[in-house]
Amino acid sequence: MPEALQELVRFRADKLFNGAVNIDWFGTDEQRASAASEAYVFHGPQYHGVSQADVGVEHGHRLVDTATFALSIIRRSYGIEDQPFTLAIAGYGTGKSHLALSLASLLSDPDSQVARGVLSAIEAADKAIGAEIRAILHEANRPCLVVALNGMKSFDLTTEITRQIIRQLTRRSIETRALDELRPRFSQAATLIRMGNDEIKQEVLAACTKNGIEEILAALEQQDELIYSYVHKVFSSRGMALTALRGEPKLTIVPLSVDEVARFWASFRTARDLAIVGLMLMHGLRSGEVLALNPEDVLLSEGQLRVRGKGSKLRFLPLAPETTQLIDHYLRLERPDP
Repeated sequence: MPEALQELVRFRADKLFNGAVNIDWFGTDEQRASAASEAYVFHGPQYHGVSQADVGVEHGHRLVDTATFALSIIRRSYGIEDQPFTLAIAGYGTGKSHLALSLASLLSDPDSQVARGVLSAIEAADKAIGAEIRAILHEANRPCLVVALNGMKSFDLTTEITRQIIRQLTRRSIETRALDELRPRFSQAATLIRMGNDEIKQEVLAACTKNGIEEILAALEQQDELIYSYVHKVFSSRGMALTALRGEPKLTIVPLSVDEVARFWASFRTARDLAIVGLMLMHGLRSGEVLALNPEDVLLSEGQLRVRGKGSKLRFLPLAPETTQLIDHYLRLERPDP
């Protein structure tokens, strides 16, 4: 008698992780990072669900299973292969973050229980690949320094890389003085806070919207650029501007938050404003180049724009669909043909 599907397959809601695995869990949420890493299901070369023919060859990318991909990452991480870069291309919701989190857990602490779970999952997909990875990790006998960057977030790259490195070194009780000395303004800001009176500390606390001074000091220790910018403003307003040391900039540009970007876009009232911003942000036009544009320079049917640059040099730029739409709205709604 045929068995019901529910008797063969069991849905594990605890393995769904609320619909998505976040690479930010690495280093910030050990419990969820461990659970997700051990739950990842690898596929070996014999069990791939699609073929190269299914995805085509015209783009030049080679289809690869996750177990083989993991092996290439590990070989390159330990210097067995000269090629240092590996590019993975996959659609939204295909498990890229989940795979990255699992590999980060494996490489950052190969002797941990979580790493053993990840290794077992690779061996379940392909014994030979799992055995090779196990041999590499055993021979190397050392962890890798893993920096896991979330491309969906806005951050200063130097700050985020430094913050993650400091966090991992501190966790392993490794001296971070060499990194601190590269950007001394953070320790300088922390020293001024410690030396400040209660009034200054309360002002800093209100500016940084943290739960306590210790949180602010911890953020400065990890070279948090946003917190530093708030502290910088407080001391500057009191005539105690932080000084730059050894050529380091006093302040690195901090990316706008999501709310700030939303307010920026909401500040434009006309289609002309939006078209100008679109040309400058999406196509890199200078303000003078935008002002020099004439209607005949806009070739909407061809998706191109004729730009007069420095020295009156002409160049043609392809227009993004979003920019084409903004310009079309402006021409139709605010500058119709006479």
